[in-house]
Amino acid sequence: MVARGSLEELLEDYHDYLRQNKLREWEKDSEQAREVRNLVYRTDKTYETYKSYIENGEDAGNAMITLISQTNYLLDKQVASLKEKFIAEGGFTENLAKKRFERRKKDKGY
Repeated sequence: MVARGSLEELLEDYHDYLRQNKLREWEKDSEQAREVRNLVYRTDKTYETYKSYIENGEDAGNAMITLISQTNYLLDKQVASLKEKFIAEGGFTENLAKKRFERRKKDKGY
């Protein structure tokens, strides 16, 4: 998946930025990371919602790592869901062929 690959590259860039600038990386379950992850549930999100997390390089890099990781997690769940749906229901072409076969059968009076 192209989107997932691009996000992985961007994620590595943020890790590199923090490392090269000797900045602290948040632990996955740190208070700051949890705060950023929870911002997604706010219904009134604006630039101001995230502003305090992008005012310095360390926080900005960590916030981006957190948001990219959250996005990757959601993409992985979506792909898994689509895979299960495909297995259970078949794909577009398969279902189209099934409908065409049913139409032919009906048209011939079977």
